[in-house]
Amino acid sequence: MRKFEITYDGKPYIKAPRDKFDRQMRVTFTASACYSEHTALLDLAIYNVTGTPAFKHGAPIILSAGYTDEYSEIFSGTVTTVLKERNGADVITRLLCRAGPVRGEDRPKVAKSFGRNTQCADLINYLAGQWGKRVVWQTAQFSDAQPLIRGYVLNGDVCDMLDNLAQQFAFKWVADDDAVYIDRPDYKLEGTPREVSMLTGLIGLPEATADNTGVFADITMKLSPRIRLSSVIELKSQYASFNTGNMYFVEPQHKGNLNGRYKVVELRHEGDSWGDKWQTRIKGQNLEGLK
Repeated sequence: MRKFEITYDGKPYIKAPRDKFDRQMRVTFTASACYSEHTALLDLAIYNVTGTPAFKHGAPIILSAGYTDEYSEIFSGTVTTVLKERNGADVITRLLCRAGPVRGEDRPKVAKSFGRNTQCADLINYLAGQWGKRVVWQTAQFSDAQPLIRGYVLNGDVCDMLDNLAQQFAFKWVADDDAVYIDRPDYKLEGTPREVSMLTGLIGLPEATADNTGVFADITMKLSPRIRLSSVIELKSQYASFNTGNMYFVEPQHKGNLNGRYKVVELRHEGDSWGDKWQTRIKGQNLEGLK
């Protein structure tokens, strides 16, 4: 059974249904996380709201969604914009939310010097700690990162400092809920993969995406809240979809077969509580050939 729950300003706003006969109001949502945005985002639409609360900028909000056998939080952040829209007879309250602070003045500042031979991992852990977040990463990706023989000075906005380190050590980062996710695009992620196939919720066909830096696939499956940016999946599909335009001139790395292990580099949970859409869309990077 599908279900969802919204907690607003620390209080239950829409509770998860007790059984299949417990009908909830209509809600649509898109919760996304990708390294290019640096923060998780939520576009939440609630239909025909009456009475309280009056949604306000800066209020905390949590969205949980999934199925009876797989149910978890998919977004935790704050409301940044409240919009009132109308579609026919429906009045829609649309909340645009993000997991990280919006303005530079809302983000913590740091001023600390580190001694000779400081490791990149020490700097990342310090910045995340000052932000009140844990780090989700695999330190093995940084095993070949050279120590900073002259030390390092952190002075400024936490996000700006992370950007500077990301450029220097070739990694990407995004803030999602209480964590900072770190990934180096050219490096593998280890771990037990989750199978994605027609038997485990694959929707339609995986599609190869054009990229000169590796093999990527766009994958849609039933809504799976436990899949995160740090997840490893194993794709098993007899068929796939391909953009063949450049294949006349360059043989693709996937050689016409998308099956294999991928790390999740982009993630979108999409749902309509009264409609058919209840899915997770993934962009995965194939681990074969990575360091």
